[in-house]
Amino acid sequence: MSKEVRCIMFSAEDTHAAVASFLGRKLKGLDPYAVHRVELSSQDGAVSASVGLSGERAGDAPTLDSNEVMAAMLMHCRSRRIPLSNRSTKKIELSEGRLVLVMAMNFESVQPAVAKGAVVYTPGDDRQFASDSHYGKRL
Repeated sequence: MSKEVRCIMFSAEDTHAAVASFLGRKLKGLDPYAVHRVELSSQDGAVSASVGLSGERAGDAPTLDSNEVMAAMLMHCRSRRIPLSNRSTKKIELSEGRLVLVMAMNFESVQPAVAKGAVVYTPGDDRQFASDSHYGKRL
């Protein structure tokens, strides 16, 4: 069976727009132009975003956890009509300070490695898969 990995690297502008739109839905009445800073950080593989607001909510500095960052980026992709696979396993990572959405299909538990700023996947052991019979059984 074929395996597929797809990565989408977002620009800083895309990430800013996605977080601003997400916070606009989460915090009722928030002006989307009030978001002036989005800082991404990664700790133990979990990406979080610290947001700086201006104006009347300047004292509020929301922090989005990895699930909220994922939701913001998926909603951004849907609104921009970027095609996403419904069946793929999705996760977010930081690469060179930019947010990367990694979608994988037909991978059991593949862990990527970052080598020279590139996300690298090593092929798994397909011997067991190749030896199994995947033909439908007749009744």
